Amino acid sequence: MKNQTESQIQAEIIKWFWNDYKEFRGLLYHNFNNPRNAVNGAQLIALGLTKGNPDLTLAITRFGYGALYIELKKPGKRPEDHQVKQMNRLKDAGNLVTWSDSVEEVKILINIYLDDGYLMDNYLREF
Repeated sequence: MKNQTESQIQAEIIKWFWNDYKEFRGLLYHNFNNPRNAVNGAQLIALGLTKGNPDLTLAITRFGYGALYIELKKPGKRPEDHQVKQMNRLKDAGNLVTWSDSVEEVKILINIYLDDGYLMDNYLREF
């Protein structure tokens, strides 16, 4: 849906994953990256917050990747430069990293990542 926010997209993905992959509950999680203000931001950075981390991590190894990271965007938007920089760092560290602005696309990607992997490249977006 064109009018969905990132939060709505993410909530729908988490709900679907929770119900469809009960055995992996807790392994798909949100990476908080939105401090309330500058002071809170400094506190979170001191605790390990990394600017640009993708919204979701699926902490399951598959097909030689350490984990799957997915940056979510509002429909029609793309990752920002600082996000692309961090996504490339995560990719270089041996993870599968992509982005999406669609609930259905993320569901397909996660299903492929967990099940067979051979179609994975068809669903990865350049960043």
